Amino acid sequence: MKKGCIIFVGIVLFLSIFLAGCEEKATNVEDGFENIEFESNVTKLVYCKLNFVTDNNVIIRAEVEYLLKNIVDRVLNLRIIAEFYDDDNNLLYISEPHTLENMPIGYQESEILASNIIKYNGDFAGIVDYVKLVVNER
Repeated sequence: MKKGCIIFVGIVLFLSIFLAGCEEKATNVEDGFENIEFESNVTKLVYCKLNFVTDNNVIIRAEVEYLLKNIVDRVLNLRIIAEFYDDDNNLLYISEPHTLENMPIGYQESEILASNIIKYNGDFAGIVDYVKLVVNER
């Protein structure tokens, strides 16, 4: 009887220790850049900036430029969108998806290209407070 109880306790202890390390991989949300939120579980944001374009001292466009790094051990095909919000957290605009194909393992973008800039030209561009950049695998 004692032997069976010890084996049962051993199995329960083993399973508890084994399962303790299991956890769902959370989405990476970073606030390291001013007025930028970032959400991705496959890339890291290495540079990001929110810019405003003016005409006669009136904001006519909000632009977010970014550089990414592949942080997983596989080649990535990415879908990138920007969500523009006002200071009351009201969603003003969601961009059309930008894509990035065949991003190599460990690759880090190093140059801002036209494909690394997402623009919002809408009527409410002047009240954009922050941008949420969302990067997912396609």
